[in-house]
Amino acid sequence: SLTVNNTLIQTPTGGQYRILVLPENEKMTPELLLKLKELAKKGATIIGPKPLKSPSLQGFPQCDDKLK
Repeated sequence: SLTVNNTLIQTPTGGQYRILVLPENEKMTPELLLKLKELAKKGATIIGPKPLKSPSLQGFPQCDDKLK
């Protein structure tokens, strides 16, 4: 699980990154979006496209509404 310390994103193995770059994909689960929101609130810089749809049908169509 990723954490944030002094705006640096840290991995469990000790890696540190200034920016988290997301892939060019507009699909994301609501759970992942919530995790990214937590990291951003703690000071992480995250760059990537805005998610529009969930790749899963679990909780459809509410899952897509949560992303919006």
